[in-house]
Amino acid sequence: SSKIVKDTVDYAAHIIEYDRVNNIILLRNNAVLKYKNIELYADTIHYLIEEKSIAATGYPQWIQGNDTAVGDYMVYNLSSNRGRVKHTTAHLDNSKYDSKQLSISDDENFYMEEGDYTSCAVVDSPHYCFYGKHIKVIPNKRVYCRPVVLNIGGAPLATLPYWIIPLEKGRRSGWLTPNFGGNPTYGGYIDNVGYYWAPNDYTDYLISGNLKEFSSLVINVITNYSLRYWIIGAISGRYSISA
Repeated sequence: SSKIVKDTVDYAAHIIEYDRVNNIILLRNNAVLKYKNIELYADTIHYLIEEKSIAATGYPQWIQGNDTAVGDYMVYNLSSNRGRVKHTTAHLDNSKYDSKQLSISDDENFYMEEGDYTSCAVVDSPHYCFYGKHIKVIPNKRVYCRPVVLNIGGAPLATLPYWIIPLEKGRRSGWLTPNFGGNPTYGGYIDNVGYYWAPNDYTDYLISGNLKEFSSLVINVITNYSLRYWIIGAISGRYSISA
């Protein structure tokens, strides 16, 4: 039967073995380990007590708040808050990532190697995704990808050396989150590619582009201005290029 051992770390499993010589706790069959706001589920967990280090195999699932990661193999240090997950699928900040390796840093940022990113609502078969050889996620702020390949419907569409994806909510300066649709064969579109700049509480500037049917480009520029009790308005412009 499962057991719970009270310590700075709580753990449970159908089989619990204690190696007194090496000071290791082995959890097997439905292993669970909890520490602060971190939960780890796996078939097998090795817990090195002195180092506060964990090695998990058998579909390890790491949960911290609303962030989750599932992979083939995981190591994590509870003292340094650093870890690594091999061949992982992660859900961070309402976005999905599939990568060869995910690293968790002590500054609570995430680093991925050779991964796909998507914020598409259809997470199991997303309409679009970004492939990045190197991906850095700063939770609640932004995602950095380099280099980047944009895929729509499983087909590569464009390659960029660098891309920044904002995760912040509210009125903040930053890159826009693009929207995609269609497919390269029968035509499609990319909307909302651009940058929003809010230098103060009274003005803002928006430059965005729309690529339609992958042949025509429309660029929009909008600025809003407001001075309380005196003046309020907007200026906009549009430029179109067709192939």
